[in-house]
Amino acid sequence: MANNRGYPHCRRFLSRRQSILTIALFTIFAFVFSIFLLLFGFAPKEDDILKDDTRLEEPQQSQSVQQQVSDENLWGASLSHGLHPCIKPTARHKAAQGSDHYITVRSNGGLNQMRTGISDMVAVAHIMNATLVIPQLDKRSFWQDTRCSFSNHIWCSFEMFQFTSPVSFQVFFFLLLNCSLNVTQMYSTFSDIFDELHFITTLQDDVRIVKALPKELESIPRARKHFTSWSGMGYYEEMARLWKDYQVIHVAKSDSRLANNDLPLDIQRLRCRALYRALRFSPSIERLGKY
Repeated sequence: MANNRGYPHCRRFLSRRQSILTIALFTIFAFVFSIFLLLFGFAPKEDDILKDDTRLEEPQQSQSVQQQVSDENLWGASLSHGLHPCIKPTARHKAAQGSDHYITVRSNGGLNQMRTGISDMVAVAHIMNATLVIPQLDKRSFWQDTRCSFSNHIWCSFEMFQFTSPVSFQVFFFLLLNCSLNVTQMYSTFSDIFDELHFITTLQDDVRIVKALPKELESIPRARKHFTSWSGMGYYEEMARLWKDYQVIHVAKSDSRLANNDLPLDIQRLRCRALYRALRFSPSIERLGKY
């Protein structure tokens, strides 16, 4: 009787033990199989490695292709999504005419503001049939040109003293003294920042540009004007009446803001031509940017 009562209990114990063992074996098998997949199932194949190598080479090839793109092709439709500069004159554009009237300009603001103002003055000189004298750059408003030039000269002198052997300390001191004595002559000129010759030749069909006033006109009285911003053609045509009494008009500020005042299409294209084609950085700055 006792043995018969214990047999079902042993059978349930054995079946429970077998189920636990089965679960344990299944868990171990699943764990081993997952490790196998991690080690071998997701290992990169040779073809994938070759593809990755080609992908690494693609940026280098694209960089070399970009370096081969010239300035003329930079505005191409394939690189600019169909956009292109509207700088070519139309058939109605009037060519530059010889004039003995001159406009001198003192640009104001930061570098980008001066670029925009200079392009405005090119358009104004064309409207007023005047010869534009190379503008003077702002020296003190934002970039404190005096101190920048002075510090640059000191740094260049120090670099020469440090790396050019056998420059002595006396030479370095002489260079430093020379910079301090000539600090008033260190202001950046138009030709220091922009390619002056390129500016003149690019716009030679639009407006006559000279580097300086003729000697005989340096001491004559000038009309000093600050042109009203956002003025139209009628305003500048009226300003042209000043030529009856003056041969030189000095513009104290160049921020005339000609962008949104219903000027003729050719005048706006002339502004863009001056801003985006004629105003190019000087060769020394271009070399520094490409270094």
